[in-house]
Amino acid sequence: MPRFPDATADHHRRMHALSEATGPQSVHETAQQYPLYAEEYVLARFVMIADLLRSTLEVPGNVAELGSWRGANVVHMAKLLRVFDAHSPKRVHCFESFAGLHDFDEHDGSAAEQFRGTHQGSKEHLLAVIEAFDLGREIVIHDGDLVETLPRALAESAGLRFSFVYLDLDLHRATAVALARLHDRLNPGGLFVLDEYGWDELPGETHAVHEFLAEHGDDYDMRYLRATRQPTLALRKRNGPEAENRR
Repeated sequence: MPRFPDATADHHRRMHALSEATGPQSVHETAQQYPLYAEEYVLARFVMIADLLRSTLEVPGNVAELGSWRGANVVHMAKLLRVFDAHSPKRVHCFESFAGLHDFDEHDGSAAEQFRGTHQGSKEHLLAVIEAFDLGREIVIHDGDLVETLPRALAESAGLRFSFVYLDLDLHRATAVALARLHDRLNPGGLFVLDEYGWDELPGETHAVHEFLAEHGDDYDMRYLRATRQPTLALRKRNGPEAENRR
């Protein structure tokens, strides 16, 4: 049996039966005992993200997630910064349209069409969570189409730089724009982390990464991430002199 079994009909049946047996619980009760209910691949994802983020704590610059859906990882990373470095000035920037997947192009392929219109988040719910945990000073939301909001945010803050950037954009155009725009804003030692690199169902993200590396491959070390469905790839930016010597 695979370590992270597929979400089969039988699996859904067992989860439904567990929900029925458990009965109604408060958010607080469920959150305090979350390992009881979180599936292995979910735990693997957030453990991997925690390890990667921790590896960049000594790299100057903020944290960003591009494509945040409901905001779970944004809040996760903001809380991790409180745990790992309580006095850190780093903030977590959330770039999300809350409109679902829609900006497809020819590189996304026909398989990606099944996801059109999916993954619509709720800004209101995310703001309620941020308020509940008093994270308003630590999370910055850039609401709207990334192709417009990212260039605007960078133009408005010439000093805005990053140590950790999580890309969960799924599609080609947005991923390509993000990598190109943030290459010069990612500090040496920092990470680009890709959520669906190598996915057959969403080939656009992989295509955008290869385009980016064709131009900037000498500036990054590539690491395939084992033991997790997502994320699947990390690109660590090399130090300036080291990268220059490799050219």
